[in-house]
Amino acid sequence: MKKARMASDCATYGGDFTCFIPGATSWNLFPKRTAFLCCLKFVSMLHEPIQCLIVEDEEDAVTLLRRFIGQTPQLELVDVCRDTGAADPILQARRVDLVFLDINLPGKSGIEWKRGLPEKIQVIFTTADSSFGAEGFNLDAVDYLLKPFSYDRFLRSIERFRRISASSNLDASSTLKQEGRPFLMVRAERMLQKIFLDEVLYIEAKRNHLLFYLDEGILKVYQPIRAIEARLPPSFFLRIHRSFIVATGRVRAFSSAYVQVANVRLPVGRSYQASAQQILSRHG
Repeated sequence: MKKARMASDCATYGGDFTCFIPGATSWNLFPKRTAFLCCLKFVSMLHEPIQCLIVEDEEDAVTLLRRFIGQTPQLELVDVCRDTGAADPILQARRVDLVFLDINLPGKSGIEWKRGLPEKIQVIFTTADSSFGAEGFNLDAVDYLLKPFSYDRFLRSIERFRRISASSNLDASSTLKQEGRPFLMVRAERMLQKIFLDEVLYIEAKRNHLLFYLDEGILKVYQPIRAIEARLPPSFFLRIHRSFIVATGRVRAFSSAYVQVANVRLPVGRSYQASAQQILSRHG
């Protein structure tokens, strides 16, 4: 079996992970949870802990999250807040990477509060009501945990958070310039490819990939839309829908319901309408 390029790499084989333990002389096969935890433990030696905030008003859920965070390598609990109002000053005073956020909270709901969070802060929604799932994902939440949830389910959410963070941080500076033209380096067609930003019309998210619509064709990229959005200059690109990002300089017409780029009308998501109208009006 070939070794991965880094000691922290994990690969899936059937129902298990293979994980290389630093200092070991061979690869070892573990159940999924053990493999993921061993990789987290190794990553925790190389990187700063993931700073977690709990915003939750149910005591049982707080107790569960405290325990799960405490027994998971690389996670560190910043604080526990019973409502979003108490969480705001924490975000101003401390670094927070990940928020475990209840939806049904006193005062401002979790979903309403999430809309005002900085992009760099990721959210995992927690709730006892399964009907909120779709709306949570529309807000680009990392995951949605239905109470009560198991430790294995919790770990899957953390694994998803790490994948999203890794994609976002592959190279935050990879929006580079060559001969005065900003460009993006992306993984496409099994290789790194350069995309000049002034050639992008819009980006569409499909089930497991993105489509970059360019002046000279379409490029398929295997990265989450959130990761690409974080690497694009916000002065030139705008998220208008959970599935679409547009180059603002290429917008020919717009309304509250759609944006026209070239000869294509793209829908504007309800939660994006206000910001899209405001930003596109300035560019007009």
